[in-house]
Amino acid sequence: ESTEYTFSDETVEKVVDVNGKEIMLNKFDETFVKPDIKTKAIKYDTTLKEKELKEKITKQVEDYKPVEKVVTKNIENQVEKKVEEVEKIEQEMTKAKEEVAKKEAEEKARKEAEEREKALKQGLKVGTHTLKYGTYKYDLGFDPNAGLYGTIELKPNNMFHIKTNFDQSGGNKIPEMDCDGTYSIKLNQPEGSPGIYADFVVFKPNCGSVIYLEVSKDNSLSDQWHGYSYTGN
Repeated sequence: ESTEYTFSDETVEKVVDVNGKEIMLNKFDETFVKPDIKTKAIKYDTTLKEKELKEKITKQVEDYKPVEKVVTKNIENQVEKKVEEVEKIEQEMTKAKEEVAKKEAEEKARKEAEEREKALKQGLKVGTHTLKYGTYKYDLGFDPNAGLYGTIELKPNNMFHIKTNFDQSGGNKIPEMDCDGTYSIKLNQPEGSPGIYADFVVFKPNCGSVIYLEVSKDNSLSDQWHGYSYTGN
C-alpha cells in the first residue's frame, strides 16, 4: 500500500504572533527532509545510439551505491539538523497560537467587564425612567410597627433577589421569602392587570407569586399598597 502526497506553493501553514510576526512552515518540510545527496543521473538523449546508451547504463550500475553508503554521517547530521529546525518552528507556532488565544480571551473578558460596568452605570431603562442596579428597600404602605420588611436586589441580565416577610400582592405577613428570580419589563399595560396603563417591572421569584411594580419615577418601584426605593449597591 502506498501513500500519495500532493503539495503546492500554497501548502504553507502561517501563524501571526501577538507582536504581528508571521511564522511560516512549508508542509513539505514538515513531512519530508531532503538531504543534499549528489547523484549521477543518466543524461538521456533521444539521439543516443544503442551502444552509447548501454555504456551509460552500465556506468550507472557500476556507480550504484547501497543506502548505507549513500547515507553518510554528514547526511544524517543534515537530516537531524533539519528535523530540529522544523520542530523549533512548530514549537514557535504552538506558542504563538497559545499566546494569541490567551490575548483574545483577555480582550474578550476586558470588553465584557466594560459592558457590565457600562450597564451598571446606565441602569435599567423602563419607559422614560431609569432604575439603578442595587438594593431597593420597602419604605411605605404599612404600619412601621407591624414588623414587615422587604428588599429587592435588582441585578443586570434580568436577575433579582427578594427578601421579605409579607405578601407582595396585599400585605399579609408570611414566612420569610428569600430567593432569586427573573424580571421583565412591560410597557403601558402589564399582563394580569387590565385597565392599568403604566410602565411595570414584572418580578417572577423562584419561591412565590408574580409581582408587578410600577416605575413612575427614577429609582423607585411601587403599587397601590407599598413601594420600594433605591438605597445603594
